[in-house]
Amino acid sequence: MPFTILLTGFGPFPGAPTNPTGPLVMELARRRHPAYAGVRRIAHVFQTSYDAVDRELPVLPRAGANPTHLLMFGLASRTRHLRIETRARNAL
Repeated sequence: MPFTILLTGFGPFPGAPTNPTGPLVMELARRRHPAYAGVRRIAHVFQTSYDAVDRELPVLPRAGANPTHLLMFGLASRTRHLRIETRARNAL
C-alpha cells in the first residue's frame, strides 16, 4: 500500500551555523531507489524556532502533503553519534 512520508529538517541556529538536517531531508526526498517504489516523500525545512514548527507543521497536511508518516531530523551539536529520540527536549 503506498504511503507518504513527511521528512523534516531544520535550518541553522546559534552554535550550528550549518545544519545538515536541511540538506539531508532534501536529498532523501530527491533520491531514487527501487526500495522507495510506492513511497511519496516530501521534504520540509523549518526555520529553527518553536514558532515556525507550531505555525507550519499543522498546515502541511492541508497544503497537500497529507502524510501517513512523519520523520523529523534534528541536530544535537554535542552528540557525536546518531540517536533516535521519541521526544524533543530543549535544555534551555
